[in-house]
Amino acid sequence: PAAVRAADRLVARLNGRPFDTELPIRMPEVVEPAAPIADLTGTTIGLVTTGSLVPRGNPDRLVRGGATEWFRYSIDELDALSADHWESVHRGFYTNIVNQNPNYVLPLNIMREMEGEGAFADIHPWFFSTTGVGTAVGDSKRMGAEMAEQFLEAGVRACVLVAT
Repeated sequence: PAAVRAADRLVARLNGRPFDTELPIRMPEVVEPAAPIADLTGTTIGLVTTGSLVPRGNPDRLVRGGATEWFRYSIDELDALSADHWESVHRGFYTNIVNQNPNYVLPLNIMREMEGEGAFADIHPWFFSTTGVGTAVGDSKRMGAEMAEQFLEAGVRACVLVAT
C-alpha cells in the first residue's frame, strides 16, 4: 500500500539511508542565452507578453491558463496602451492593476520613449500575447519558436519578453 511505501521512504530518509521516489522531479533543461547585442541603434525590437494581454472583451478567447496558442495584436499606431482598449485575462495574478494600466505587462509607453531617443531603430508593429500560467513546457517551446520565426521573417533581431 502507498502509506507503507511512504512511511518506509520517510524512515530511510530520516536515517540517512538511500531511498527512491515514485515522483521524480524532472530538472528543467538549461537554455543558453543569446549573446547580448552591443548596439541596438539599427535594430527592430519585438514585444511579447505572457501576461494574457488582449483587446478588451477578449475577442480571440485567449485562455486564462494552460495556453496552447498565442495571438498578435497591432500596436503600429499606438504610443501607449489604454485601459479602455486592453485588458489582461490572466488567472495567475491579480489583474486589476494591469487592467488599469496595461503598459505594466507590455511597456509600450516606455519603449516608444526609447525609440524616440534613438535607443533602437523601431518597434515591430505587432506584439505577441499568450498566457504563461499552467502552460506546458512543450507548448511554450512551440509557441516561442513560432513567434521567433515570425519575428525573424520581419527583420526583428531583439525581443523584450515581459513574463508574469
